[in-house]
Amino acid sequence: MEHRTSPKVTLSGDVSAVNDRVISVSGAVAVNPADNGDVGFKSDSIVFCGEVGDHVSELSRCLRPFRRSELERMLGRGVGYAVFEPLIDQTDGPVVETDTRTAEMIKYANNSFLAAKISLINDIETICKEHGVDAYEVADAIGLDDRIGEQFLRSGVGWGGSCFGKDVRAIIAAVSEAGYEPPLLTAAVEVNETQPRRLVDFLATHCQLKGVQIAVLGLAFKPGTDDMRNSQAIPVIQQLQARGASVTAYDPVAMETAKTHLDGVTYADSAADALTDADGVVVVTDWDEFAALDEEFDAMASPVVVDGRQTIERRDGITYEGLTW
Repeated sequence: MEHRTSPKVTLSGDVSAVNDRVISVSGAVAVNPADNGDVGFKSDSIVFCGEVGDHVSELSRCLRPFRRSELERMLGRGVGYAVFEPLIDQTDGPVVETDTRTAEMIKYANNSFLAAKISLINDIETICKEHGVDAYEVADAIGLDDRIGEQFLRSGVGWGGSCFGKDVRAIIAAVSEAGYEPPLLTAAVEVNETQPRRLVDFLATHCQLKGVQIAVLGLAFKPGTDDMRNSQAIPVIQQLQARGASVTAYDPVAMETAKTHLDGVTYADSAADALTDADGVVVVTDWDEFAALDEEFDAMASPVVVDGRQTIERRDGITYEGLTW
């Protein structure tokens, strides 16, 4: 493996023809697609581009160094470098060159590691809650250790989106075919799947769910997008409905998308509208506007707040429960 001091390059898009001799493939692909023909194209030069996520933030990462292993995966190096050269000249971050199979595995390992890190901090901070310890203070302290790092230490209702779950399950499935069951990655998925149930369980300790109105704040898997793929809001709402609650939901941008994923949900025009006459509320996505809520809770029939993202500030007049703090 060769390490060069040049930029980390990340491009987005699935498969795009640069010209009749160059194909750029981005995002997660099956391990070794160039070997098994899954790419679906024949070309003298195929450029495999690594880590793809939020397109806006990924573009910014192209233009500045970033600690993650965001790498380019290349066959046909000469033509490929011509494609990336304008970005390479703009930054001094590292480019990592490997063979194709190693590069594919780095992509899966990167997302699997981050998913496991989130599940691990969720597990640790659940233990903290059981012992009355400030879990976020613990996370802040261990994040000062460079071997751990401060990113992805915000515990809560868990990860979603199109990358983590898909990549972790893909690598588990691939290695399972070879006869190995990866216990840590399997546990990371199990912990993540447990978090929505725990959120609803905490709400149920404070109010009866059957026949009552529950507000859900946040539907997208993270703020800043309308992406509902693998959003933790989906199992949260489904479990609330399974226990007999009526759900009123609000998200600043994701409600139209949510209608294709969820049935039987009433959609509010605002967070305040969702809270009015609600018997309880769960916070699933940490939109900034939710952090500004205050007197809106006074309009609830029963001001019970279960916060899955440490977004709402505790105050007198509400019953507040944090998922892991």
